[in-house]
Order: sequence, then C-alpha cells, then structure tokens
Amino acid sequence: MNKIFSNIYLFLFIGICAAILSFLYSCITQNWDWFSRSGSIVTMTGIILTGRPVFRMGVEKYIESQNIIDCGSILGNTDKEKEAKKQLKLDVWGLYIGCFTTILGTLIWGYGDLLSEVSLKLT
Repeated sequence: MNKIFSNIYLFLFIGICAAILSFLYSCITQNWDWFSRSGSIVTMTGIILTGRPVFRMGVEKYIESQNIIDCGSILGNTDKEKEAKKQLKLDVWGLYIGCFTTILGTLIWGYGDLLSEVSLKLT
C-alpha cells in the first residue's frame, strides 16, 4: 500500500485525467459542476503527493529519519545512501508537484463552475 501512495506519476496521472475528462464532459453538457467537482480529486492527489515521505516510510520511520544526522562516509556513498538520496529527491519533487496540484485543484474546485459564465459570454 505504501508503494501505491508514494507513486508520483500515478497520482499526477489521476489528477490530470480527472480534470481533463471532467472538462471535456462539462464542455459537452454545458454543466460546469462536473469540472468544479474534479477540483476535489486534483486537490486530494496534491495532498497525497505532499505527504509522500510519510506514506513511503510510515509515520514512525519518517519521524526517526528526521532525527538522524548523517556525517557521510570517507569511502563514498553506499547503495543504501544512494537509494536514500534518490528517494529524497523524489520526495522533494512530490512536495513541489503536490503543492502545485493542491493549489490548482482548490482553484478548480472553488471556481470551476464559473466557466459556464465565461463560455456564455464567448458565444
């Protein structure tokens, strides 16, 4: 289960698909409530991505990892250290993407239904 919640690409895909599919459906039906509702899904994916380190390691290991001081190694990085650095970079990307999608999803959720007003004025 932790692997699923730490997959950046999966949740980015879910958020993008929810927004695009509901946008297309709203264009066809002229009911922009569906697009607005998709904002909640985008927001949810952003929150999950923001919490990626906790989902990946679990709460206790995450708290423990924040208390460890790494002084490095004279002989270079071990495989374990290389993997930890790779995961840290992914955690940072997940945080950036998560914050962006949370903001975007909140805007869609709050104002997506107002696109009907814009589409009426354009036609």
